[in-house]
Amino acid sequence: MLIYFSFLVLTVALELLVARLVLVFDNGGHDKRSVLQAILGINLITHPFAWGAFVLMMANWMVVESIVVFIEALALWSLTGRHLRLAAGLSVVMNVVSMATGFVMAVCSL
Repeated sequence: MLIYFSFLVLTVALELLVARLVLVFDNGGHDKRSVLQAILGINLITHPFAWGAFVLMMANWMVVESIVVFIEALALWSLTGRHLRLAAGLSVVMNVVSMATGFVMAVCSL
């Protein structure tokens, strides 16, 4: 269970950092804090799903990540009112970074 929570904290930290960096260039005039809060909440829902699919069911990681990106993009769009393209792009970038980090950590732990 400690391993799961370690990966959850790392994923949330990385995705919030990526989002914060991307939002520096966003001139949408929206409250950036609401986006970061939405990302935190969304991750608390999608991360257990992805973890269970990868670890417990040995699901195809590309299928799982695609589902997560889709869900997170729609959730960001609906919760924050941001443009769908920004929400989708942000979701892709956040998940590429966190997934790549997860792969590196998995390889290093072998």
